[in-house]
Amino acid sequence: MTDLHLEIRADPAMVAYIRAIAIDWARFLPPPQRRSLVLAISEVVTNSVLYGPVGGTISVHARRYRQGVRVEVRDDGHEVRVAPRRPDDRGGRGLHILTSLASSWGVQVSPTRVWFVIGDEASGPAGP
Repeated sequence: MTDLHLEIRADPAMVAYIRAIAIDWARFLPPPQRRSLVLAISEVVTNSVLYGPVGGTISVHARRYRQGVRVEVRDDGHEVRVAPRRPDDRGGRGLHILTSLASSWGVQVSPTRVWFVIGDEASGPAGP
């Protein structure tokens, strides 16, 4: 399977569901990239659950490349904020964690779309 596409409801229980699917889907990646991918997806989906509309839909689309993965997570939210954090703050570090894991990433608002790359998408799409 080259692409992964899921539509889920914005529910905290769905984060573990997405994580389990990502672990299985990403078996083609070396273990360090697989761990980064799973953590990054967990963080971005958690943000959608926490900050997107209650009861909304979250879309996760991942595309496999020869040497990496590009993921896009969408929700129906209309605002993205990245706030500075103090060491004793609880939570609020999802996009900061994403910065440390991803080769590149970006955000679009209305609706909210966060995309990121683990590895190298310039290597071209993987075969069937």
